[in-house]
Amino acid sequence: MTFRCVKSLAPTYLCESLRRRKSIHHHNTRNSESLDIPQSKTKSGQRCFLHRAVNIWNNLDKDFKQLSLASFKIKLKTVKSN
Repeated sequence: MTFRCVKSLAPTYLCESLRRRKSIHHHNTRNSESLDIPQSKTKSGQRCFLHRAVNIWNNLDKDFKQLSLASFKIKLKTVKSN
């Protein structure tokens, strides 16, 4: 679902909830293409979809993020099975 949100293939309300770090400030940093991690004060807030989706997306290899949806699904299944 995160892949679809980043590529604007999901409903707009979900796509708008994920923001890239470069859209928040204009500093040129190494992680400007990463997603902004939402702030949460509680452990239950850290277990919500948005927080976990951003953490998983930011930890993916750059190669994964450049794939098409079909290729992403295939490659993700092979990684999960290993």
